[in-house]
Amino acid sequence: MLRIHFTSDDLVRVRIAHEPDPLWETRLSAQQLNLAGGPPVFREWRSRVLLALSAEARAYLRLTPPRGRTRGLPPAARGRQAFQAYHDQAIAPYWTALRRDVDIEIAARVRTLTSGGTAALLASVHPSVTWREPVLSVATGVDRDVRLDGRGLTFQPAFFCWRAPVWPADPDPAPVLVYPVPHRASWLRPPGVGKHERVLAALLGRTRAAALAALTHGGASTIELARHIGVSSPSASEHVSVLRAAGLVVSRRERNSMWHILTPLGRAVLDGGRVVLPVADPAGQRVASSPANSIA
Repeated sequence: MLRIHFTSDDLVRVRIAHEPDPLWETRLSAQQLNLAGGPPVFREWRSRVLLALSAEARAYLRLTPPRGRTRGLPPAARGRQAFQAYHDQAIAPYWTALRRDVDIEIAARVRTLTSGGTAALLASVHPSVTWREPVLSVATGVDRDVRLDGRGLTFQPAFFCWRAPVWPADPDPAPVLVYPVPHRASWLRPPGVGKHERVLAALLGRTRAAALAALTHGGASTIELARHIGVSSPSASEHVSVLRAAGLVVSRRERNSMWHILTPLGRAVLDGGRVVLPVADPAGQRVASSPANSIA
């Protein structure tokens, strides 16, 4: 168990990263490529990348620490060219899809922070994380105590993080906890109106299908949803009521507005595939640690 000890100064210095971190995504994705099989959600990406990697980019895979060791995240001087080549070939072509899912997670965490405060954020950031003031406990096979001592903590959602959060092994003047985002099975599918989108429109109606799609990036208020799909607020509210009754959307009041968010079922319907969650094994048991992303 990793135990992160907070002071009162640390609680006011809790932050959420505002975007994906290219260094973390590159490092963690290389660990995924070094796996013999790896999670199914990355399998198609892995096949594509391994076929396309140049010799220089493959050199970065050999420089990547074994699974579970994240020491020295910034590439060493001798590996910078290999790092850049790998990033350009394995990460850059997929950045838009990667960023979409990380942005959704960031938006959700920001809403939790603004509506419920720091304690609500710490209690809900990931199923493997437990908050009992003043200690944040992270389920892992490593027994370790970390004292923030006024430095605060940044939460960094990472697309290629899998199952368990990651804590850098090296001391860091700006502590960061990297944790997995929920993954869509169809994340590699390019955006656009394809067969699934046409079927969804036929099933729900074009306006309700558009409303469902508009909630993809972390949800929306009734007014924002109405503006996005081009209807009045009362009409948007009616469409959301139908989607909510079908179990595709949940709504909650935040201050003076209603906020609407996709349920796992809603996301699966929208994606045309199942939602892959990064925190449970096939038997449905909580995973305390993952060899790929355990804390070193």
